[in-house]
Amino acid sequence: MSGRLIDGKVSVVIPAYNEPALPRVVQEVRDEMDRLGRPYEILIIDDASSLDSADEIAQDETVRVYRQPVNRGYGASLKEGILLASGEVVVTFDGDGQHRPSDIGRFLEEMDLGADAVLGARQKHLHSHLWRMPGKWLLKGISQYLSRRKIPDINCGFRAFRTELIRQYLPVCCERFSFSTTSALALLLDDSKVLFLKLDVAGRQGRSTVAPRDGLVALLSVVQVIMMFAPLRVLFPPSLILLSLGTIMLTLDIIRLDITQATILLLSNGLLLFFFGLIGDQIAAVRRRLLLILPEAGPVETDTRLHNGVRGRVEIARAKPVARVDGAPVGDDQGKQPLKLSHEEANVAPPATAPEDDIAAAEPYESDQ
Repeated sequence: MSGRLIDGKVSVVIPAYNEPALPRVVQEVRDEMDRLGRPYEILIIDDASSLDSADEIAQDETVRVYRQPVNRGYGASLKEGILLASGEVVVTFDGDGQHRPSDIGRFLEEMDLGADAVLGARQKHLHSHLWRMPGKWLLKGISQYLSRRKIPDINCGFRAFRTELIRQYLPVCCERFSFSTTSALALLLDDSKVLFLKLDVAGRQGRSTVAPRDGLVALLSVVQVIMMFAPLRVLFPPSLILLSLGTIMLTLDIIRLDITQATILLLSNGLLLFFFGLIGDQIAAVRRRLLLILPEAGPVETDTRLHNGVRGRVEIARAKPVARVDGAPVGDDQGKQPLKLSHEEANVAPPATAPEDDIAAAEPYESDQ
């Protein structure tokens, strides 16, 4: 296929927690990737399931199963898989059987054309239980208002990302079911090239573990992400309301020739919120600039750590410091090696060693078959 922007490996990450359809889904994904003819790997992150469906999967050089020692959540499983991925593009794919592996090629075609991320947009309205739909519509409406972008589907699990890009946003993504929401908002608010692809879905197999409290967590996560990238969009509406009420009361107080404390509080609090939003936007702008000079992601390394009393094998994406002078990398753009400078000369801090307790272990295991 000529003109392709992506010729590298594709990593398909499938989080799984008690998914009876998992063996069938993995086989269908494997067949589709073989048909596409691209180098690939399939990473199944089993989140401490009680079902033994992951044991039925035949592992080889392209399909690997990692079992979490404890249940950590949907988002944590996706984060683990993205860090373990060795491909140029990572595709996240739910293991409940509602998505069609034949759509993976459509996602990769859009990535070939230069997209930073392609997010699935399910066309079947009742893809969730009825009692969950009002909360999803509310979450979608708030997300669209605060991000100022039309979002057809805020929490579809079928997505494709450039691996290096999505790794930058993992620290701000939720470790529960809100991962889909927070990752989408982070990319949209940072003006990444995000496309939405229409999908036809089937009913899921197995029981959903989403609880009502997860909706509240998702809503709070949306506000937190917006505050991190564009805080004025959150603070301006309440500040405008307070200032409007304060102005009305001030007009009435002037007529009565009596300025009340309530008027002063409304006006002062409205101004405070507004200026806090302005300051927050400046901090967010500085954060965006810092992302351009942060250490670049290095190769994936293998390490063994003790996590919650269970020793397992985990591959960790290390960061390698890049020598910079006056904000620019040292070395030319002809692919030569940068100059060998000390950390003091390059004005970068030495790489920090991650605490052992903060690293989650993912333990691969052999199939019974």
